[in-house]
Formats: sequence, structure tokens, C-alpha cells
Amino acid sequence: MKLTLVLLLVTLAFCCYSATAEACPVLRDVISKFLFASRDQYMEAIAPFVTSPTMENAGLELKGCALGISKDHSEALKELMRNILKEC
Repeated sequence: MKLTLVLLLVTLAFCCYSATAEACPVLRDVISKFLFASRDQYMEAIAPFVTSPTMENAGLELKGCALGISKDHSEALKELMRNILKEC
């Protein structure tokens, strides 16, 4: 959960940085799939960027953190992301 929060905050910093008009669509897709999609959908999204088996295992482990988020917290994260992206 802590790792998920760190990833979310870093993403928000990049997304809302004043020099960027909009977050990179690929980054938005990967983060959305990290937080809300299935393990397979997430792995498909990061596949173009995975360069080693170790990196793939790290991605799977990271996704495992997101899968442990409760339904209530997942819904709250969706609303939070929507509200933040309105401002970006």
C-alpha cells in the first residue's frame, strides 16, 4: 500500500507539473491499469517497457500491492484520480 501511494504521488507530480499541458497518455494508461485493471491487463500495458525477467517479476510484485487494495479504497482512488486529472 505504501508503494502504491508513493507511485500515485510521483505520478501526480509529473501530471500536474506546470510545464506539461497533459500527462503522457501511455503513463496514464499504465497507472490506470496498475491501480484498477487485472494483472494480465497491467502486464500487457508494461510489456513494451520490460527488458528483463527481473523487471517483469518486479512488475508482477508491484501489481500485487495494488491487488491488495480494498474495494472501498479502490473506489476512493478512482475518485481522487478523476479530481486530480480535472486540474491537470
